[in-house]
Amino acid sequence: MRKFLLLCTLGITLLLSSCGSVSKTGYVAPFARTEVHTDILKADLDINKNKVEAKASSTYLFGFWRILGDNKFTEAKDAGLSNSIFGGRIDKVKSAAMYKALQQSDADMLITPKYDTETKSYLLGLIKTYKVKVSGYNAKITDLHQIDAPIRETIQNIED
Repeated sequence: MRKFLLLCTLGITLLLSSCGSVSKTGYVAPFARTEVHTDILKADLDINKNKVEAKASSTYLFGFWRILGDNKFTEAKDAGLSNSIFGGRIDKVKSAAMYKALQQSDADMLITPKYDTETKSYLLGLIKTYKVKVSGYNAKITDLHQIDAPIRETIQNIED
């Protein structure tokens, strides 16, 4: 009986344990008070007039174990991904929908993306399903130009 209890405890412990990874990106300066000036780029875009649509969905158990759904995502600057254990799930599904839209259209970016989201709960909220449909105009970058004007002048011109 004692061995059975020990095996059950070990099995539950292994079932509840998991692995994870964290990836953060950012700009690095050698000193804390060093100003960072980035080069300003202008892109020429080839925008397709036809809209692209893609759907993604994921199902989570207890709010953090993904048991079904998409597992390929696109990483975008300022994607607004939440750091909350429960709040970032819909953002992950949005990222998966964006990945599918970019892959099917062979685009570099989606212009004016629109997200339609749906959340359903089952078994008193123990299981949640998130569905996202993204639509927008696909665009390919045809050329990049570096702007040689100082940053302050460029910002001033943009604001005018």
